Amino acid sequence: MISQASASMLMETVEGKTLDEIRAFSAEEMLALFGPKLTPNRQKCCLLSWRVLQSAIHAPVDDLPADDEDTPDVHFGGPSLGEES
Repeated sequence: MISQASASMLMETVEGKTLDEIRAFSAEEMLALFGPKLTPNRQKCCLLSWRVLQSAIHAPVDDLPADDEDTPDVHFGGPSLGEES
């Protein structure tokens, strides 16, 4: 439940912010946003969504050739759902 609540709080916090503002949002700020003092294991749950967001915005993005030259395809550099085990 901590991971779901913190993910919701994180999305509400970063909505409308620039990538630079999101990149600057630290783990300490995420823990402060959640509020209560957490044990180390529960801190991991709280920071799960923050880590995923930070990984996504720092991951390389590949520009793939597009079928239509006016609309470039952009591909996230991580694994697709079919590639996860």
